[in-house]
Amino acid sequence: ILNVCISTFNAAPGAANLATLEEWVTANPDASVVDFAEALGALPEFAALYTGTDEENAAAMAANFGLSAGSTGGDAAIAYFMQELAAGTSIATMLGTANEFLLTSDAATITSFGLDAAKATLENKTVVAQYYSVTQGVSGDTIADLQTAVDGVDDTAASVTAAEAAVDNAANPGDT
Repeated sequence: ILNVCISTFNAAPGAANLATLEEWVTANPDASVVDFAEALGALPEFAALYTGTDEENAAAMAANFGLSAGSTGGDAAIAYFMQELAAGTSIATMLGTANEFLLTSDAATITSFGLDAAKATLENKTVVAQYYSVTQGVSGDTIADLQTAVDGVDDTAASVTAAEAAVDNAANPGDT
């Protein structure tokens, strides 16, 4: 659940939303990662994130995984997203597929596509989302609040430590 929220919204789900999402997963035991991403893609909050041109949307999708144009793996990811957008594939489907690819492909495949950092970024953002939504039990009021939890998280352990400290400061203002 957490990693699909990262892939689709580039956000932690928050404690309250996580409970609702867990209910959906329980009610749909045969659903795939892509099915879950598509369910999230049906939400108006999701549609509001991807209102740009195909180029802008492809760049935004790549950014969910810490990728950008000109970066290792970034150009390939953006090209994939552009190709799929042109074919009429939904953004939610593409993000679910990318999530599944990063988390289930063997290391040699990930490396061959230059996606080692993207995989580590997704994993690190998922760790922070767990810390935010479960360990600290924080529920953001807006998508922007939920995105803030993973903002700045990349493929480094230091970014996880910094994000968790930021969550602690936000959850317990004044406790330093």
